[in-house]
Amino acid sequence: MTFLESCDPGVLIIAYRRADNVRKILSECLNSGINRIYITIDSPRSHEYDEIEDVQKVKDVISEFKLQTGKGIEIHSRAALRNLGCAVSVLSGCDWAFNSEMELIVIEDDCIPSRKFFDFYRMYSVDINAAKNVYLVCGTQFAPNHLVGQSGLLSKYPLTWGWAIVTGK
Repeated sequence: MTFLESCDPGVLIIAYRRADNVRKILSECLNSGINRIYITIDSPRSHEYDEIEDVQKVKDVISEFKLQTGKGIEIHSRAALRNLGCAVSVLSGCDWAFNSEMELIVIEDDCIPSRKFFDFYRMYSVDINAAKNVYLVCGTQFAPNHLVGQSGLLSKYPLTWGWAIVTGK
């Protein structure tokens, strides 16, 4: 087993109305060797047919993925009974998934990660977890590459758009 295979974070997908994006995220997780996936789905805000249909499409994508992947991957999903809104949906989803995980990559359905993000996290997870002043890893970097280079940078400002976190720090 290689180092990249030994680091085994769970992934939480925060989903709402973007079925195509959820499909792409699930595919990236599968291609990146993720074994445990948690998906939390917020309910529609209203009785508008478009919102109800979009949320149902997300649920259908998840059902299809569960059937296609078989027993090698744990997929846990839950759907809110009423609309929680963006902030509460993210926080309650994290609480739910952290009941089972110590290490979690959190991806909202408007952020499609590449395999490089998963590889980066796995490559640096030991350093990240050992560092007392690092609380999360973000897959988004807005600074120009000519200022920070290709590997990333430390910042005191959290960017929570495609991020990974460890509990117990």
